[in-house]
Amino acid sequence: MMDTLFTSDQFRKWDNFTITNEPIQSIDLMERAALTFVEAAKRLEPLSSESVPIVIFCGNGNNGGDGLVIARKLRLDGYDVHVYIIKVKSIDSDDFKTNLLRLEKYDDVHISVLNSELPFPTISKDSIIIDAIFGTGIDRPVDGFLANVIEKINTLPNFILSVDMPSGLPSESVVKGKAVEADHIITFQQLKISFLYSEHEQFCPSWEVVDIGLHNGFIEIESSPYRLLNSSNLLRKISTRPKHSFKNVFGHAALIGGSHGMSGSVLLAAKACMRSGVGLTSIYSENHLQILGHIPEVITKGIENIDDQIASKYSAIGIGCGLGTGDSSLKLLKKTLKVSKLPKVIDADALNLISEHKELLNYLGKNDILTPHIGEFKRLFGVFSDTKEMLDLQLASAKEHQVIIVLKGAYTSIASPDGTLFFNTTGNPGMATAGMGDVLTGIITGLLAQGYSSLDAACIGVYLHGLAGDLALNYQSMESMMASDLIENMGLAFKSIKFSSPSL
Repeated sequence: MMDTLFTSDQFRKWDNFTITNEPIQSIDLMERAALTFVEAAKRLEPLSSESVPIVIFCGNGNNGGDGLVIARKLRLDGYDVHVYIIKVKSIDSDDFKTNLLRLEKYDDVHISVLNSELPFPTISKDSIIIDAIFGTGIDRPVDGFLANVIEKINTLPNFILSVDMPSGLPSESVVKGKAVEADHIITFQQLKISFLYSEHEQFCPSWEVVDIGLHNGFIEIESSPYRLLNSSNLLRKISTRPKHSFKNVFGHAALIGGSHGMSGSVLLAAKACMRSGVGLTSIYSENHLQILGHIPEVITKGIENIDDQIASKYSAIGIGCGLGTGDSSLKLLKKTLKVSKLPKVIDADALNLISEHKELLNYLGKNDILTPHIGEFKRLFGVFSDTKEMLDLQLASAKEHQVIIVLKGAYTSIASPDGTLFFNTTGNPGMATAGMGDVLTGIITGLLAQGYSSLDAACIGVYLHGLAGDLALNYQSMESMMASDLIENMGLAFKSIKFSSPSL
């Protein structure tokens, strides 16, 4: 259903696996990676003309070795290239030394050493800076002279392009020291996990993943808890609809919420639920008389009509959208959790009630889906100091309570009880507005009611939700977008997945 994401240690193993099993020498693999980088870089508007001067900062490890090959290939393509070499380790890597000798054969490539005894060079404003100082292996804060170099680079107005990683940025943890604030990253083979952290937005505003031909056999033998959702694999999970179908085949979803003054929440959820492909949707609300008929396709009932037979009447339940947090809402939530063994989506006020009455966690069904935003997540499961700690806590909480936790954000993460964490990359900042969570609850509840597993419903629902938001930008701006715009684009989102090509 998704691409596996590897850690920096696993990437080193993947390199070695490729060298052994392709087979290929490490120096030739570096050559291939650099060629792929240059081909991608030349497609970028800042490098579209060979008249643009290039300044490359290279460490003396393998990332610097990549930088030296990139310098040579850009020179052969007609660019004016200046390389600054910085000692980041006591001994040059073998591939760095080999590529330095190769580059030194070109008299018109300027190669300078940069150290603490020399002033930082003056770089023309029209130069493109390529950052190849550190790669994925760094796991400590950058300090001293190297931190000063990075700080100087960050003050420059030039376009900065990083090789694989912005130098100083760790692959899995949150940066503690200085890191290059790249304008763009061309990263090798796979997205790096830390690109998705909120703390790293200034370092990773955009990136492109390029395939450098690492051996696919490694993916078959190496496991990782991290996955990236993509359309081509989700397509395999979306059910086909038989020609001889009728509404009961596609399930009956119940949505519980919409207290006085909050009816819009459950109405948004209900409309999104219907757009997800469910056969029937019912709303249970204390405000049912006021919302009756707002969505003609949806059945509307009073809260008092919920009885102990709810488990046999429906295929899935979504609870919390505009539910309220008073005593009557608490009583209703307790009753729903105790009586119904149906798959459930638990959102908004239902989550707030559980955070105030932690004993309710014991009533959650296996694989129930919780959809908190970060504030709700903290109230439910505790505080954390950074994104890495948050994700670790998300995984631990999903395992402990045997539930699916959908932690909403720029890159919504989905934690499974089996210890797997899925990241979503659809969506945009225009979705930071009222009602978006209600729409997501409706979509996932509708998918559950159709018979999708809890994990598939969560993954497909989150991806579709973000994709509908992206498609809405075709006629809305990020400032003008509303939750109802996503609902109107659900059909296009489904079609987009069905006609998509494989993506990274």
